[in-house]
Amino acid sequence: MKLSAGILVYKGSTVFLVHPSGPFDKGTQKWVIPKGETEEGENLWNAAVREWEEETGDTIKTDNYFDLGQLTRSGKKIHIFAVEQDAQWKFSNKFDFVFKNGTKRTFYETDSGQWFSFEEAFKVLPKNQKDFIQRLQEKLNI
Repeated sequence: MKLSAGILVYKGSTVFLVHPSGPFDKGTQKWVIPKGETEEGENLWNAAVREWEEETGDTIKTDNYFDLGQLTRSGKKIHIFAVEQDAQWKFSNKFDFVFKNGTKRTFYETDSGQWFSFEEAFKVLPKNQKDFIQRLQEKLNI
């Protein structure tokens, strides 16, 4: 089973999410926690930091984090950490996608980032990531 690691950056009672830019996400209102697949044997925190940087172009400025744990949804394991800091979306890595007809296109992983209140984030996140907002609220007693 594949494992993804990511970081939910927060500031007060807001969280920073990214908008995916893949072939099936363009033009949607779907926002996600920056995350991605770990490499075999890779430390989860290091993988999460790498994925944050790849999907936002921003850096994680601390090693002081909350571990929000892991969930398994739709055959995928997701492990999320939380960090309190400022954040902004600068740029994203690209990836190649091959369609069923053999056409190959290059897409950015994400095309923007934005701050959301906890309530707004809960509305725009996919079902498999909403629990991490609740876990963060519990850790912060909000």
